[in-house]
Amino acid sequence: MPLRVRKDVFRRVLRQPHQKQLMYTEALIIDVDAARARMTNRLEELERATRMIESDPEIMQGTPVFCGTRIPVYLIAEMVERGVSPEEILDGYPSLTRDMIEHAKVYAATHPKPGRPSTQPWSSKKPLRQKKSKLTGVARPKFLIDECPESKGRKI
Repeated sequence: MPLRVRKDVFRRVLRQPHQKQLMYTEALIIDVDAARARMTNRLEELERATRMIESDPEIMQGTPVFCGTRIPVYLIAEMVERGVSPEEILDGYPSLTRDMIEHAKVYAATHPKPGRPSTQPWSSKKPLRQKKSKLTGVARPKFLIDECPESKGRKI
């Protein structure tokens, strides 16, 4: 849907928050109740994940870890993302539970790691266009090397 339509739908839902369905047009009827239920479930899951995870500057320099452990949440989320099975993770980290592994995915998705991403999302795409130009005269040094004892007053 275009942004204008989404904003309008959002405003209508805010005006009538308990409405089960929203008839935008005769062809577009939105099941607000089902979307609200999914959103509520996802928010509750995020809240459970956030309660199981702590970030304390005294513990691993503030890296988010599972409460009572020093197991980094992002490490577990990356392992799951790379296809490591929950059984393998539980073998390597016996203090974790399956719920903790699921919560790591939720937490990592909603709280991205600070800093630059390890891979840029555009790295596999070709540029739309390339512009080639010579940089002669643009980056030429404008100083004398006679300040350096080895140069003996020569210019570059």
